[in-house]
Amino acid sequence: MEYTNGFVRQLVNRPGQPWVGYVKDSNRRQKSKTLKTYVNRNGKTSPVKTEDQARTALDQWRTELENAAIRDADNIPQASTPVADYVDSYIDDIETAQSVEPSTVDGYRKSAKYIREKFSKTPMSDLTTAMVQKWEGGLIKRGLSASTVGKAHRLLKMICKHAVEVHDLTWNPCDAVKPPRRKAPDPNSLSAQDGARLAMTLAVMEPTPVVTAATLSLFSGMREGEVAGLRWRECDFDNHVIHVRESIGTASGGAFSKTPKTSGSRRDVPLTDQMQTALEARRAKMTEECEEAGIDTNSDDFEAYFGSLYVLGTADGRWHNPTSLSREWSALASAMGLVGSQGRRVCYHDLRHSFATRAIAAGADVKSVASVLGHANAAMTLNIYASADPDATARASRLVSRELEPSEFTVPYTIVKG
Repeated sequence: MEYTNGFVRQLVNRPGQPWVGYVKDSNRRQKSKTLKTYVNRNGKTSPVKTEDQARTALDQWRTELENAAIRDADNIPQASTPVADYVDSYIDDIETAQSVEPSTVDGYRKSAKYIREKFSKTPMSDLTTAMVQKWEGGLIKRGLSASTVGKAHRLLKMICKHAVEVHDLTWNPCDAVKPPRRKAPDPNSLSAQDGARLAMTLAVMEPTPVVTAATLSLFSGMREGEVAGLRWRECDFDNHVIHVRESIGTASGGAFSKTPKTSGSRRDVPLTDQMQTALEARRAKMTEECEEAGIDTNSDDFEAYFGSLYVLGTADGRWHNPTSLSREWSALASAMGLVGSQGRRVCYHDLRHSFATRAIAAGADVKSVASVLGHANAAMTLNIYASADPDATARASRLVSRELEPSEFTVPYTIVKG
């Protein structure tokens, strides 16, 4: 509940007479209080003697009233709130507090629609494990993927956990429910031959945003948003490294700048000769665009200005939207007829898969590949890409066979019977 600033008045206009404060709440009901003391700047309680002191005391009293109203609101039982409304309210709160990224909020709202379909009238206090299990089973029967159902499960479980923490629920009915098992799809990576064909083709094309981006991702595994968020100041040609420090995300409200996906995603990526050549061509193209826009490229502060620009962006400082980049790549991949190892058209993210698959197949250290990709640990890289190359198993067997092949110096073990 909100209270207006109100006013103060001295009942008798004489020194030493008490001051009275008046406020109105949001329902226009008036409250009054004799203002005897206030807290001064030193944090000590002092008597109210002047009008300024009375106004300070009024502000402090109004703050107390508002805090009390908030405490009273927090004590209102929430267990009777329908599950769907409780979920929507939770998502609204974290969106207002900006405690998660807009893209995460979008994902929560997509999952919340499945919760509303089933639990729009069910009070939080009536939600049971059996109800949650039946709901998730029904979603699977409808043909929804295990990934989609799993996201809805995790959202409901997270919110029920919050409800327990704030004492709206005494237990979490989702704790005993196991979400459907998800099978991670095999990477749809390019073969070595197709990857080489793509690299050769990109090298002779105009340095457009999509051509530059595809080259960077093919040779480094950088994510779509990371390439879109790359600025020129993060491209260190002298030390042959790219500093991944920013990413462009997308949500219903449009694109937005953010920090990379995880702490491990904030990393340094080796700059290969192919990547540097592509970046130098793109830099020359953007310098021409700056000149056409009337920017003095010979001024002392041009380098600082240029460094702040996005590699895929425009001369006036705008970034290239990842959604547009995805569409442009889709058209390019279709024109080239690029099909991955899973028989599907190669999407932009498959360039990242292609880099990782080829690196592991070439014998690169898994830990190093994980570091370049920005994975939290090498196990994740190993699980996804170790078996992605169809010839990897055969090569591994041949390597072991060669290592264990007897030589003229090999002395066999003696078998002792006995």
